[in-house]
Amino acid sequence: MLMVVFGAGASYDSVPSRPPNKFPLPHRPPLVDELFADRSEFAEPMSLFPKIHPIIPNLRAIPEDSTLEQELEKLQKQSREHPARHGQLASVRFYLQYMLSQCQDRWNEDVAKGITNYNVLLDDIERLRRKEERICMVTFNYDTLLEAVLHTINIEVRDIHDYVADEYYTLIKLHGSVNWAREVETVIDANHGFDVAHELIAKADKLVISQRYRIVYVVR
Repeated sequence: MLMVVFGAGASYDSVPSRPPNKFPLPHRPPLVDELFADRSEFAEPMSLFPKIHPIIPNLRAIPEDSTLEQELEKLQKQSREHPARHGQLASVRFYLQYMLSQCQDRWNEDVAKGITNYNVLLDDIERLRRKEERICMVTFNYDTLLEAVLHTINIEVRDIHDYVADEYYTLIKLHGSVNWAREVETVIDANHGFDVAHELIAKADKLVISQRYRIVYVVR
């Protein structure tokens, strides 16, 4: 088996004709320490989830001896004594899903035009792999830029099980994905887009979350 690992830089530097050092373009998929940066294209997603606002300054000024993940973990621990953290951290999830979905779509449509390093790599793997050789692809990215080119190897991901259904190719997303969701058992009165998101945020500390997963699209 051949294992291929995609780090965060794979999407950040995914367009061969637009390297970061020469083209600091908007909509470039952010690295981890840029997820809450003061970028104009992040302003709208942040404005849609106002409960996130009190913690944004802390998430932009990470101490040198810490990481974003560690700071989020600190906020999670504070929720025991400060219940508002539940809604704030739920807002983080919705912000990231919306922001990264918007970012990747615009990056792919306006800049890449469908031509990325992911295309090249999958084509090379398929050309060079031995007959019957299995390929395991592991990515740390939340975006779906890799899924967008799976047609190169005749794979379509329509269901959560499709990531591991192919005879030769398996895709593992260790950090999850912007288009993955878990169903909740809690009754939600809203039935559309952002109304559902805001009700889930408001009930964050009381949600009963199931083990059922599904592919969804960005909240509207």
